[in-house]
Amino acid sequence: MKAYEKLLRNNVCLAKYDGFQVITDPTRRKMMDLLAKLKLQVTNICNYFLISRTTVSKHLRILYESNLVTAQKSR
Repeated sequence: MKAYEKLLRNNVCLAKYDGFQVITDPTRRKMMDLLAKLKLQVTNICNYFLISRTTVSKHLRILYESNLVTAQKSR
């Protein structure tokens, strides 16, 4: 069994990106500040930025895969 498989079986979540590299992007830093204050859906986050929803989703995915934000499906 590979080392990462052992970690996954022990419920350890590995970050895909280095957190320090991720937060060097000013847009992602602003998103993190915003999400620290408010619980927002992707479409609402788009209202705070002059970028497409696709680009917002890309930034959120990177933040999520870096374990810097969490996600929750809306009902």
